[in-house]
Amino acid sequence: MRALNVDSDFVRRVALKPVPQAIGGATRLIPSLPTLWPHMLLPNANVRAESLPPPFGIRSARYWYFARNAVWHAANLFDLAGSEMLMPAYFHGVEVDALRAAGVHLVWVRVDRRMQLDLADARAKCTPRTRAIYAIHYAGFPQDLDGLSDLCRERGLFLLEDCALSLLSSHRGRWLGTVGDAAIFCLYKTLPVPNGGALVVKDRDLAFLSASHAPTLLTTASHAASQLMANLELRAGAWTTPLRTGLREAARWMARQRGAVRVSTGTQRFEVGNADLGMSALSDQIIRGLDLAAIVQRRRRNYQRLAAAFEGSSFNRDLSDGVCPLFVPLETLDKSRVLARLLARGISAIDFWRTPHPHGPALGTFPEVDALRETVLELPCHQDLEDEDIDRMIVEVRAAVRG
Repeated sequence: MRALNVDSDFVRRVALKPVPQAIGGATRLIPSLPTLWPHMLLPNANVRAESLPPPFGIRSARYWYFARNAVWHAANLFDLAGSEMLMPAYFHGVEVDALRAAGVHLVWVRVDRRMQLDLADARAKCTPRTRAIYAIHYAGFPQDLDGLSDLCRERGLFLLEDCALSLLSSHRGRWLGTVGDAAIFCLYKTLPVPNGGALVVKDRDLAFLSASHAPTLLTTASHAASQLMANLELRAGAWTTPLRTGLREAARWMARQRGAVRVSTGTQRFEVGNADLGMSALSDQIIRGLDLAAIVQRRRRNYQRLAAAFEGSSFNRDLSDGVCPLFVPLETLDKSRVLARLLARGISAIDFWRTPHPHGPALGTFPEVDALRETVLELPCHQDLEDEDIDRMIVEVRAAVRG
């Protein structure tokens, strides 16, 4: 995946391109994640078929509240406690917490500026204690699965595919998550569900891994309500934001009054006590009614329109067949200012993985990773966004980058 620096030459190139007219509904908010539409709450008679992408087309898949739960269970399933795992130096953090909680010793591997794992570095760092490689498919784009598979065969290693950022993506006719020995998925980053993570494992019986308990009704309802309000913000504009804020505070107040624990999907921590927390029945119902192919098509179209508008800029334009992009990576040398400008204009960009993990590699060990953390912003391209939203983002991103 390619991303170039935003510099003065980029600003000049952007300034020379025609700028669309400002969109009338300027107060319409652009959320970072897909929202929940009211009709999605209705029961749907659709039945999952084996042709669906993983994890949905795989009968042995197991579902939890978080993808991090699947990471922890996978490490235990393969008995990796006390052994070494080759781990990308560019990571979120919560997956590292889950692996460390399972007793895995992590060995950091270089990731280049294209967000590709350095297989030569991985091969050089294999030792007799190495038993697995953890591969992260960033933003929907595949790692070198053929190279990873070859290395695992040579050294007798397990391959764990982290598809938390690449649900619904495929490469060369193969779904991401079907090549390795195990795959981890996060559902609510790509789909409008209140919670959900999944584990798929090859050639192993996972019947004993079923989640022990479901989330509370309050937890699921509060997340679903927040997603419904985000949908209202998208359609009606910023005047609805206080309603969403009030709803969130009301849910927290109710939880305190009842002594209930509301498990937030926004938390950055892994807690072993929640490792067996399952996915809600509401998430399952919503997924059954979604047109997954249409979601992929819309995401690809939105991504391509943004990329085309910024030809020669920091946008990745290599959208190969099968990729379902999670977001558009924008690399800017003035990340904080650009992010603040976009947020102020109602565009929910995300500061992508800026903060290093306290147990990760020391600053300076991997300069490319340090640069990615300092420069990459996440711009939404999800299925809820219409052409006018994309046009507005083009205008606002240009203005923000020019400063």
